[in-house]
Amino acid sequence: SKWIRLRTTYASGFKSPTLSQLYATDQTKTASRYTVGNTDLKPEISESWSFNAEYSSPRVSCAVTGLFNHVDDMINYRTLTDAQITALGYAALSDEYATIRQRSNIDKARIATLQVNTNLYFGGGWVAGGGYVLTDSEARTYGTDGSGNATVTCSPVDKSVKQAAICHLTWDRSWNNYQLHIRLDGQIQGERYSETYGYAPGYQLWSLTMRHTFTFDHATIEPGIGIDNLFNERDTRPWNSNFSTVNPGRALFVNLIIKCMK
Repeated sequence: SKWIRLRTTYASGFKSPTLSQLYATDQTKTASRYTVGNTDLKPEISESWSFNAEYSSPRVSCAVTGLFNHVDDMINYRTLTDAQITALGYAALSDEYATIRQRSNIDKARIATLQVNTNLYFGGGWVAGGGYVLTDSEARTYGTDGSGNATVTCSPVDKSVKQAAICHLTWDRSWNNYQLHIRLDGQIQGERYSETYGYAPGYQLWSLTMRHTFTFDHATIEPGIGIDNLFNERDTRPWNSNFSTVNPGRALFVNLIIKCMK
């Protein structure tokens, strides 16, 4: 059909360990933690598959994309046992630090994502659109307990967001050499997971902008005005929290664009 397009892709890649992960040490006195590098680290390997379907007509356009990504040999921190600490030659640090850990290829992860985007053209200068992303992720960390028994810890992928959406509503109207453009934008995000700090709460950010365009024979003048963070959404929790947003709050802005034509 002339209105429908289908695509599918496959990709494979790798990410080499950084110099910091290979060689650097990190000392945190307040947490009584010492981290060492690992010159035996292997590259992280990933494979991904995607499928996309698009529908487009004069009044409606819609795209649906499914993505699956698998990552092996992910680099993360592994807490060392007393035997491992001695074998690696860090026994002298045991009296000074409660935890000694090493960067290792101990994680595997899978990420499945469904993304939907659509635009609706109503006529009369009105256009509405939006997008929605649903992400299901799992990270598996393989290690050992204090007795040397194998353990597997499952959690969402660090910094992952399960649900997020954007939306917009615009209106354009022209009168002779003058054009008015008004746009409302919304960004909505659910909880974001952090391996260190737990979940950051969800939030919504909305903005409203207005642009005026005056077209003359040799120049175009575009003054604009808008409000960012319309409802003054802020995360005011104490420092060192897993902040949902660092937006400072509602802000009024103005701009002016002048284009000269020969």
